[in-house]
Amino acid sequence: MKRIKLSKDCFLEGKILKKGTEIEILEYNRTSKTKYGDTAKNKDRYGSNKTMDKDTYNLRRRVMKHIYEAKNAIEKSGRDFDRVTVRITQDTIHSVLGFSRRGDYIIWVPEETVNEPEELLRYVVYHELLHGNYDIGHNDLNFLMRPVLPKRMKSLEELNTALIEQLTHFNK
Repeated sequence: MKRIKLSKDCFLEGKILKKGTEIEILEYNRTSKTKYGDTAKNKDRYGSNKTMDKDTYNLRRRVMKHIYEAKNAIEKSGRDFDRVTVRITQDTIHSVLGFSRRGDYIIWVPEETVNEPEELLRYVVYHELLHGNYDIGHNDLNFLMRPVLPKRMKSLEELNTALIEQLTHFNK
């Protein structure tokens, strides 16, 4: 753990933190040497990828179900949907429901999130797809890309509508 002082106001875990506030963060070393090469490809700052065994494959299949729902809605609207890589992680920070690198076509979903109710998992998958596949950041256009969960989980139709609205607004 490392203590830092914020250089500007920021939004973290549903709270606004003012400039000058001290917080603790996890230190992360991307240059560590491992048996996998110069950097560990199975380790990320939000946890390590689970080995693809039968149980992990079943967890991944739950995530893929929602990716296909999003893919069908996106293609129905006349847009392209690129392949996305899904990783199931373990040893994650508990406040993180999912993670993606913007525009990198990869999403990571913690094992704990996959075991949540379908509505929450679907929301997280749609949110991370917009980050990972379409390079869309957090915004207030609709509930889907806000950095906090909505007060109530939405239906599949509501999520599909919000998904297409985000893509239309950002010309994706």
